[in-house]
Amino acid sequence: SSHFNDTCKFEKMMCKFNASCSNMEGTSTSPILVTGVGASGTQATLAKLKAAGLDVEGETKEGNEGNVAWNARCNAPPGSGHVFVGGWKVLQRAYKKVVHLVRHPLGTISSYQHFSLNMHSNFNAKAWNYIEVFTTPKGLFRHANNATWKHPVLRSALHWLSWNQMVERIADVRFRVEDSSTSREICTLFSRFTNTIDVSNISMTKSGRLPGRAYNCSKTSEPVDSNTHATNDRKYDKVTWEALRALDPDLEGLVWAKAQQYGYARDVPKRDKTSVHRHETKKASEERLDEKNGRLSVKLPSRYKKAAVTSNPPGSFMGSHHPEHAFDGKKDTYWWSSGGAGTAGDYVQISFEEPKHVDSIHVQHCFQDKYKRMKDCIQKGELYIAKKKCEEASVANNDFMPVLKVFGSKPHVKVEGLAALGVQCVRLQLLAMQHDWVAVREIDILD
Repeated sequence: SSHFNDTCKFEKMMCKFNASCSNMEGTSTSPILVTGVGASGTQATLAKLKAAGLDVEGETKEGNEGNVAWNARCNAPPGSGHVFVGGWKVLQRAYKKVVHLVRHPLGTISSYQHFSLNMHSNFNAKAWNYIEVFTTPKGLFRHANNATWKHPVLRSALHWLSWNQMVERIADVRFRVEDSSTSREICTLFSRFTNTIDVSNISMTKSGRLPGRAYNCSKTSEPVDSNTHATNDRKYDKVTWEALRALDPDLEGLVWAKAQQYGYARDVPKRDKTSVHRHETKKASEERLDEKNGRLSVKLPSRYKKAAVTSNPPGSFMGSHHPEHAFDGKKDTYWWSSGGAGTAGDYVQISFEEPKHVDSIHVQHCFQDKYKRMKDCIQKGELYIAKKKCEEASVANNDFMPVLKVFGSKPHVKVEGLAALGVQCVRLQLLAMQHDWVAVREIDILD
């Protein structure tokens, strides 16, 4: 339908605000929406954010500061009824930022079985009615005659894949619910973005918080228990990759590919009881979340004194892999882009307060998984230098000089003998649409 193919109609249906879309005129907005597939930890995350003092709500109503719900949809496709779809009321606001919450597919599919097995339950029938209305292609969950439901495991796997793919299209950042830092980082995003987002009907103080209220993100430090349907899970066998492959090998391949994109291994991760992100090490202890402004403090090498790191689009990073990690001089940290594949014009850059002499630049990109395979490489990119600060340099004025090609087959590339004086900006930019996210491990600038 046109709701799924037309960008503006799709984003309105998905509750993502887009100022360039005429159908968004007059729409009330809120800062942040947290959403994902059902049984991915949205209810547990909502409880933690409310405990931290945030004015957020869930599946049935909207909070002034945001919403956390798997069923977040704003505009039902034609012919699907009225404002109530499958027993849920569609949302009335559009959201400036969308957080994509994901859970390992086998854990989600196992939890979702109780919605799929007993279709005589009024609640379960309503849930699947709602999912059908907002999923394309139509008839995805039924057999060819469109009269009987597909196998519960197949239906749940198709839902995990299709629902995540839709959220990907409008997400600004993605978190895995199994990672211990997820709820704390989402809480921090709320405190960060309310500083910059104009929220109608909310009077904001200079600190960006609601008058008389304070966030306490430390209350979200414990891992989210994503298994909100534990009682129902015990009634049914856990779903395995082998079981899914036996039912539909093509679907199993698609689900596994998407799981890898989200950084998962074959096994369902155990609940992370550590106080740091799953991809961080003890060296990351130098990095901390500043509760006053919600920004990450990353210690850059001394030779980058008074330097500022930015990315385009701004705020684009996966989990705790911020742009600063591309310049921090550490082998085990990296910047990881978010919100799907990168596009032409995206970049990460460092701007120096004082001009620098630059003789060589080394670029390391790609992410090596547990099987030693290179993932998230830059398919086509280029490194530039400029003799102006990044924010002052202009492409139109030819301020950026290309010095190095960066592409997937070479995860470590370098340019030497530059002997460039007065450099104030180094930018790594994508030149084409990427197949995956982008991981930049290090951009090492030497004089």
